[in-house]
Amino acid sequence: MQVDSKYSEYTIENFIHIIVQENLKKEELVARIRNTDTNEELCNKTLQKVDFAYKRIEKPLENNIKILSFIFPFSIIDGHKSFFNVEENRKLGFVRKIKEYHKYSFIGLIIYVTIIILVIIFF
Repeated sequence: MQVDSKYSEYTIENFIHIIVQENLKKEELVARIRNTDTNEELCNKTLQKVDFAYKRIEKPLENNIKILSFIFPFSIIDGHKSFFNVEENRKLGFVRKIKEYHKYSFIGLIIYVTIIILVIIFF
């Protein structure tokens, strides 16, 4: 997706979609925006949105959610995923949060499976 003259109308979520879809580095997207013929004020506002988009993509998972996802892998207790909504976070562009949620949930699941196997073997 090429950034066009309407980029100033893009939301942070639109920029996140472009960044993730094209695997763009920040410098590349900034260069695209600066190469368009718009005024400086509009360019600065758009660059601020791009900065917010990259910060959102790289925002880590909160510690309390890490612990909860470790204890309750993939929200096995709460099917509604009230403590972490993957779809909502995906829409908002929290890429790193989703990856960390899956990582900690998978580790928790492995721990539970290991405990169950050990209990079966030794009891």
